[in-house]
Amino acid sequence: MNGPQAHWLEDGRRLHLNHGPIDLIIEAFGDASECRAAYGQAVARFQTILSELV
Repeated sequence: MNGPQAHWLEDGRRLHLNHGPIDLIIEAFGDASECRAAYGQAVARFQTILSELV
């Protein structure tokens, strides 16, 4: 199994997060700087979520 992966989709607005059975496409709305911060926090949190669930 690969580790956590985060990739921007072609539209540049949505982020694809994948790790094992977890497959998310997320999009943030609001001020650009707040959205960047939210995406960064989502990627950071996603790094350990699968191991915490199993």
